[in-house]
Amino acid sequence: MSDELENFARQRRLINELVQTNMDSFLNYGFLSLQWWLLLAFLILPWVLWLKIARKHRLLETVLVGTIVIILTTLHDWVGYNFNFWDYPVEIVPLLPGALPFDLSVVPVAYMLLYQFCLTWKSYLIGLGCMTFIYAFIGEPFANWMELVVYFKWSSIYSVIYYIFTGVVVRASVDKLAAVSIPAQRVKG
Repeated sequence: MSDELENFARQRRLINELVQTNMDSFLNYGFLSLQWWLLLAFLILPWVLWLKIARKHRLLETVLVGTIVIILTTLHDWVGYNFNFWDYPVEIVPLLPGALPFDLSVVPVAYMLLYQFCLTWKSYLIGLGCMTFIYAFIGEPFANWMELVVYFKWSSIYSVIYYIFTGVVVRASVDKLAAVSIPAQRVKG
């Protein structure tokens, strides 16, 4: 067996041990804990809220905003997790590192609501600033306090940059796509 194959086999054994340790931790510590139930609520409740108040006339663009934010937030989360910027003591689903309730629900639904209800750039930027402040300086410290996330090499100011950058890029991109794809049919407001 070559050295490369031996290294690969050793890596696979270590990964299997880590997977087993993660499963044991999930079953003995995380599953059905207060934190797990809170994560479940964070996964479901934003979508219930969105379904109740979503407006149909901007549905396509709003869902596109949510989809792009889900992709960006999940990628951001994986990179931060793998670079050891943060970790998740409790996960909603074992073997999927990351905060799925935040990546798939809490964050994208907030951007979708902003896009849907803040029709001008001025109102959108004000709403984005408020959302950013709440998420970076209230939500993330709360999640840390509740032991949903542990930050190692991360600061709230990095979150501010991420939320603002994501909000501006996504809004500009979706507005541009909507303008060039159906300009004559687009319903304003």
